[in-house]
Amino acid sequence: MVLFNPGTISDFDSIRSMLRTFVDKDKHLDIRIFPKDQLKVNEEKSTIENPDDFFCKITGQNDHLTTEFNEKIPSDFKQNVTCALKMIGMIDLKFSYIMSTQTVKHDQAIRMSHSPDFMNLMKKWFETKVFVPDTNLIINHTVSAIELASDPDLFKSLQIAIPRLVVLELERKSNENKLSDDSCSKEEKRKTMLENKRKNFLAFSELVYLQKKDNVSRFPLLPPEILAQFPKITSGHNADSWIRHEIQNYVPNMRQEKLSKGGSGTAAPRSFILVTSDLVNSLSASSEGIDSIYVSEVRDKNDLPECLDGSLKQISRFLIILAVLSETIDLSINSTIYRFQGFWQGITNYDIINYRIKTSSPAE
Repeated sequence: MVLFNPGTISDFDSIRSMLRTFVDKDKHLDIRIFPKDQLKVNEEKSTIENPDDFFCKITGQNDHLTTEFNEKIPSDFKQNVTCALKMIGMIDLKFSYIMSTQTVKHDQAIRMSHSPDFMNLMKKWFETKVFVPDTNLIINHTVSAIELASDPDLFKSLQIAIPRLVVLELERKSNENKLSDDSCSKEEKRKTMLENKRKNFLAFSELVYLQKKDNVSRFPLLPPEILAQFPKITSGHNADSWIRHEIQNYVPNMRQEKLSKGGSGTAAPRSFILVTSDLVNSLSASSEGIDSIYVSEVRDKNDLPECLDGSLKQISRFLIILAVLSETIDLSINSTIYRFQGFWQGITNYDIINYRIKTSSPAE
């Protein structure tokens, strides 16, 4: 087992700078990721003994970095890797749009990988709609993922309105201290609960990121009786219906100038559309007269998520998110060994919101 130094705090820019240094020096990247304490080093600590026992490998140059899974990867760690890839735009997504008031004669859908068609259709939607994300869209970092994978200018005309109940639901999820699944052991339940907590904590960083944008607003404050009832009722997993109820109740009363960039009120009226990666939520929205975009993973011939090439910027964010979801990962970057600790005793809200982790090298 490798012993590591205590570690220092590193943010996104420092991780990206680290990777850039390796690319400039070696003209390529070869990152091999291992769960904590499963990376073995020889006595001189100059190379790893088990380079082919990686659970995930990232190789390539600059903006053409590909991901490879080892067939031995445990399902829980693979789920964390897939989740992190989705959060940085390296899992291909399909966006299916349905208008509740119109007979759909064809599938209005586009894959993220189909650029520039994807860019053109998204720009068209952005110019005429106000996107209303549900909780799972925030948890999956879908907006920032598209931004990382695409042209940031794509979002200049996008307007987003965040329901207050989405924030309450995230808070409820983050405070959950038990799982209802009786099919797994107590230790497995605890592990899953902590992984879910870390994932939900990361969702707040996405919320803060969105709310810094000029074209993002929040729904009006909720009546006290709604605030009082919501935690009790949503413990039975009815949060999505409450969020749709909030859209139906508050959208007609929201003043357009608050959602117009600059607040002039001169922008053309936009229609509100629920954006979700929950199929049932999308179908329910359509049945209730709410337009929706359903975001789904594109699957390959083996029914696995379709992975896309990524950039140095995306991989930098990926390593941080994976470290948080897994709590700690060990990795080799071009044969240089590191430990990335994404969650530790004493972590602060500033660390989580700003994607800060602890990085360390093997002790001498």
